[in-house]
Amino acid sequence: MESSISAIGNRTILDSHVSQNNQLKGQQSVGAEMLVIIDPRVEEYHMLVMGVHQGANVLVLNPNIDGIEQITKALAHHTVSSLHIVCHGAPETLYLGKTPLNLANLKQYRQQLQEWRVAEILLYACNVAAGESLSRNKATAHLAQATGKRIVSSTQLGVQSAPKELLISPFLNRLHQLTSASIAASAHQIGNAAKGGSWHLEYQIGEIAQGLAFLPEVRQAYPGIFNANFVPAPGSPIQVDNRPNSVAVGDFDGDGDPDLVAANSGSNNVSVLLGNGDGTFAAPTNLGVGTTPNAVAVADFDGDGNLDIVSANNGSSDVSVLLGNGDGTFDDATNFVAGTSPRSLAVADFDGDGSLDLVTAGAGGVSVLSGDGNGNFGPATNLGVTSSPYSVAVGDFSGDGNLDLVTANAEEFVIGTVSVLLGNGDNTFRPARDFRTGDSDPESVAVGDLNGDGILDIAVANEDNGDGTISVMLGNGDGTFNTTFDTTNNFPFPTTGQPSSVDLVDVNSDGNLDLLSAGGETISVRFGNGDGTFGDSCDLDGLIDIGVGVASSAIVVEDFDGDGLSDLAVAGFNTDAVTILLNRTPSVIISDTAVDVTEGGATTTYTVVLGSEPTGNVTIDFNTGNQVDAIASLSFDASNWNIPQTVTVEAVDDNLIEGTHTQTISHSATSTDPDYNGISIVDVEVTITDNDDKNFINGTSLSETMVGTSGDECINGLGGHDIIAGGLGSDELLGEAGNDEIIGDLNKGGTEGMDDIIYGGTGQDRIYGSGGNDDLYGEAGNDQIWGDAGDDLLWGGLGDDILTGGQGSDTFVLAAGEGTDFIGDFQNGTDMIGLANGLTFGQLSIDQFGSQTWIIDQSNNQVLALLTGVDASTLTAASFVTI
Repeated sequence: MESSISAIGNRTILDSHVSQNNQLKGQQSVGAEMLVIIDPRVEEYHMLVMGVHQGANVLVLNPNIDGIEQITKALAHHTVSSLHIVCHGAPETLYLGKTPLNLANLKQYRQQLQEWRVAEILLYACNVAAGESLSRNKATAHLAQATGKRIVSSTQLGVQSAPKELLISPFLNRLHQLTSASIAASAHQIGNAAKGGSWHLEYQIGEIAQGLAFLPEVRQAYPGIFNANFVPAPGSPIQVDNRPNSVAVGDFDGDGDPDLVAANSGSNNVSVLLGNGDGTFAAPTNLGVGTTPNAVAVADFDGDGNLDIVSANNGSSDVSVLLGNGDGTFDDATNFVAGTSPRSLAVADFDGDGSLDLVTAGAGGVSVLSGDGNGNFGPATNLGVTSSPYSVAVGDFSGDGNLDLVTANAEEFVIGTVSVLLGNGDNTFRPARDFRTGDSDPESVAVGDLNGDGILDIAVANEDNGDGTISVMLGNGDGTFNTTFDTTNNFPFPTTGQPSSVDLVDVNSDGNLDLLSAGGETISVRFGNGDGTFGDSCDLDGLIDIGVGVASSAIVVEDFDGDGLSDLAVAGFNTDAVTILLNRTPSVIISDTAVDVTEGGATTTYTVVLGSEPTGNVTIDFNTGNQVDAIASLSFDASNWNIPQTVTVEAVDDNLIEGTHTQTISHSATSTDPDYNGISIVDVEVTITDNDDKNFINGTSLSETMVGTSGDECINGLGGHDIIAGGLGSDELLGEAGNDEIIGDLNKGGTEGMDDIIYGGTGQDRIYGSGGNDDLYGEAGNDQIWGDAGDDLLWGGLGDDILTGGQGSDTFVLAAGEGTDFIGDFQNGTDMIGLANGLTFGQLSIDQFGSQTWIIDQSNNQVLALLTGVDASTLTAASFVTI
């Protein structure tokens, strides 16, 4: 291919997307002998291309070709003393071109790196220098051994002063050894300051002669940072067998940790990988299945509580079922004939008999196999669809309670379709109806509610024999879909590579489904907004070498390391491996969101940990309300972000009778890292068992005087004309039968007390709330109720009652059919009128009669209340509240 070299201003730019000939031409000026390497997967890379110093040469890498190979070719044809590399980074890792560069694979590039012959290398990649933390003496010895030089100053260690602890990067030290170049990098984020980045390369080995490659105004305006939120797990990639084409997840040994199974299309087997719960896996165990397994799924087919495995075998046109034993082992496969050359499968109960059924999609169309609940399946029923379906998914698209099918029909060079087959609930389906996807060669389909309307939508990966796309088809709830594709909707979405797999999952834990696609050598995430629209794409290619020809089910999502975030497992068709990508999206992870405690007794704990390394200190504060003891703030930084800190929850022992009650603990984060400052954190709901008991005092049928204490009592007068005083606690006072005088506190002069609940019962009662915010119920009879001090609720109940609120903001309650109440001191704007038992403001007529305002139920013309000294025109809907 001819090289494509263009001079823009005083910069020479070679874009490796259009050329692999790395001849560079430059002009001698400020940036002379400076080569800037830019991986195009960083945000707004074109802005960086245009923002280098005059005379600098720029190479834009092809992300599908090895990065070291491209840089070595460029350096062979140009004199360079200062090499600048811009790419995504993680601790001890550069995501550079096709293959991530780290300490483990540096040795394979030994020859190329020794040919570089540059004086200095400046690395603009987030966190790459975040290596080991050593004492200053150990760090000095370590670096002296790595460089072969005597270290006498702290600046030679990459710092301007001499702290007690220093970071040492074995990866960068080894890079220095192989290239003999001085190295500059950072242990923090590089880029936009508002997102926690900077352009300070504080970690240095040797002397750096030239400054940064980019103009100051470009550095200030650049909007991105060069970090990667997904990182390969330790031990990844994991070698399985020949040409893994599909991967599924389940707990096969019952230990609570997710395990994996991969279908190896080139070796006619599946590989079972038992998880350790930390993102790592045991060595695979290979189990034989049919010929050319193209897809794999996991379910309990025989109802024994153990997960089983099923594969769809393209070469033998059958499915293989391996029944699990619950300990990570499986019985030998049993094969059941399916349709011709199945490529995809799904599991569901299509006939509602409680037994799982199978559906496959392939060259022979769609086939449904009915399960008997014992791990066996009946003959396949074949259903016709358009063209050759590559993928099948299940959902209730018409809202009738029956499961339906959708297939992605791979049609090259023409606008592709999906076929929707509505289910009848008995393992039969109506004829397929096709919907156009807006692009060619759809190879994968996924189902989910993308716009929050409760109706299932469809996402389709279109391989397109070129630049692939993702189509989003919003459901109408009747089995049809919106297929209006235009620039306004931005559907289909362009995506990197040729996607042959699509999934819908909440990657960033914001409650909205995101689009996850894979194909060729590319994994892309497009974050959902929750309304059917999506943000920009984040490409993860370069994090992993997944090879060419990823199948429609080659990527699954699960929390493999138990941090609450969605991780990825990807089958590499050409690499014979499965790679685990751990999610390092900024987040605060709470171990338990519901806990139980007892007043004066049992406490409980939960843990807090961060989901990724912050660029600054993160302080977590707790709002515990008034029912849980205060919790001290927690602090996280780069040294302890991944170490869970324990929070102890203890209930306030308040001597109040509350019964079992709850308290919400909310969290807030403060940090100089903008990704963590103010980040959303889930609440913890605390259920509290009360340890306080009421003192029960019961009267008799006689007329009695009963006085409580300073504690909380329940006093029941029973029969007779009683005098009941609650004392100074939070009391429940019941007059029951008779004409009673009931006082919330010790004396009706209003000695300050707690909040009481008083029920008059039958008879003509006199009720005084006294101090506190009291609930006062006259019940049956013509009662007199005084709220006294506090914000009280006064409800006369049956009969014609006299209500006086007293001090505070009181609520006078009215209900239809309960008689007429006289309210003597209603203050509009301070007090409220409560409407109970279904009574509404629209039923009322409010009229002025002399100095009184009458509130009338228009349905029966009953006078509900007479308000003295109130102007009827001042009462509006705002004066009323529903009780």
